[in-house]
Parts: sequence; C-alpha cells; structure tokens
Amino acid sequence: MMRDVPIAAFLLALLPVAAAQAQAPTIEHKAVSCIVAERFARLDACFEPAEQVARARVQFRAHGTPHWYFVDMGAEGPCHSGVLPKPKKSTKKIDYYIDVVDRRFAEGRTREHDPRVVERSGECGRDMVMAAALGSAASIVLGVAAGAPAIPVGFESAGIAVAPGPATPMAEAHGGGGGGVAAAFIIGAAAAGGAAYYFTHQDEEGTAGPNYDGTWAGTTSQSRSFTFTVAQNAVVSIDTSYVLAGTNAPIAIQRSFSPALPITNGSFSLQEQGLFLTGTFASETSASGRLEPTRVSATWQATRR
Repeated sequence: MMRDVPIAAFLLALLPVAAAQAQAPTIEHKAVSCIVAERFARLDACFEPAEQVARARVQFRAHGTPHWYFVDMGAEGPCHSGVLPKPKKSTKKIDYYIDVVDRRFAEGRTREHDPRVVERSGECGRDMVMAAALGSAASIVLGVAAGAPAIPVGFESAGIAVAPGPATPMAEAHGGGGGGVAAAFIIGAAAAGGAAYYFTHQDEEGTAGPNYDGTWAGTTSQSRSFTFTVAQNAVVSIDTSYVLAGTNAPIAIQRSFSPALPITNGSFSLQEQGLFLTGTFASETSASGRLEPTRVSATWQATRR
C-alpha cells in the first residue's frame, strides 16, 4: 500500500504531527508599565526549558508607528535580557513583545505591551513596573525590516551601532526584500549556554563580502598607538590611550568585547560612560574613525598587519 502513496504526500501528512509535538518554551516576563525617556531600557524574561532556547528577542516600536524593530536578548543563566535604544521625550508610548525560538524551531511570544514613556522615574506609580533605566550601554544592534528607517522613529540614535536588515532570516536566505542580498547564519555556542549569531553577506553573483579579520595597528591624532583585533568580522578588542589638554599622563583604553562589536556596512561603534568611539573600513586593509572620550576629540587611522 505504501508504494501506491506518493512520497511527498506521505511526508506532508506527517507535518501536523511534527508541529503538534514541537512546543515552544514558556516565557516568564513581568510586563513593564513605564520606560524613562532618554535612558536605555533593559527588559528581562526567563524561559523554560532554558537549555532549548536558540534565540530570544524583544520586538518594539514607538506606539502608532508602522515599523517593528528587534534587539536580541542575551542569556544570563536561565533568564535573558535585552536593551532598547533611548526613547525621546516626545515619544508617549512604546509597543513591545518578547518572542523566543527553540532548537526545534518552535516559536512562542508574549502579548503586546504598551508602557508609557516618562521623563523621570518618579513619575511611574508605586504599583507600576518600570523597566531598568541605564545611563550607558554597549552598542545596540537592531534588526530592521526591509524599507524601515535605520533609526527607529521616536528613539535617539545614540548607542545604535548598526541596523542590519531585513529582519526575517528566511527572507534573507532566499534574497527576499533586501535588494538581492543573502545572509548565511552560523550558530555557535556562547557563554551561559546561549547562542551566538554571526552572519556573512553575499551579493547576487555569490561573491563574498569584505573580510576584516586580523590585527589592525595605527595611531591617533594625538600620536598615541591605536590597535584592535577583528575575528569573524566583529571587533573583539581595542587598545589605545589619550591625554587630556595640559597633561602628559596617558589614560589607557583597553577593552575586550563578549559578544564582539559587530561590523556592518563597513562600520562599528562603541558608546559607554564617558567614551564614544567609531570606526569605518575604507578597504580590507585601511580603516579610520573618531575617538571621543570626555573632553577629548581625536581621530585615528590604522592598517591591517
């Protein structure tokens, strides 16, 4: 009897059974009611079973705007957290929800929430949940739908390193919505049992994009050494220094990044308390950028060794 049934039809008949057996991780998340304007907002969620989580994201937008964006949530034991860009004071509300995909591709999500944006934490009522407000954060990498602005409407650009698009991996893999650009995702183990996502780009002809891996060395406009290391097209360390006007003692900047700072469209950036650093690759052997600690404005140039 089996020989009389087309193989494709037999496999399709099994799909509902497989889908029924794939149950998405449960999401434990206390919805926030308030987000402080001009501060990065951290949102937290826990998933069960945590070891099966492949990726978790916060999907968000300014209330009433058409385009959704996302930030990946990083693992912190059984729980994850994601940091949103700074909403402007003029933004009244934020729409957001959390979604999760496990290693069997089962997907779950919370309902949409719409916390209001307040100017000060004291404006959030005593019985209301406020998102953790951060004055500084590592560079925020946004997922952006095709056709959406790189910087979300209603949010400040500060701290946003890159806005890769489109946001849907399957559409990217088939060259949809991105002007013929495809993305091949490589999933690897990360700290605390999470998953690290790196991506490389290819054009319609299949030509690989630029490769910046290696050690880079150069100088700043203050004649200070500037070195950094790139692995898998992401910045993993920076080592330099600067001097304040009227002084001779160098102040060191030595950073190692985990996860690494992504390089997208030939650029990367770092923003933290008292430091803003950017870099742009002119080619696979030449790069330059700006170094702006507190009360200092300098530039840098480097070449790959």
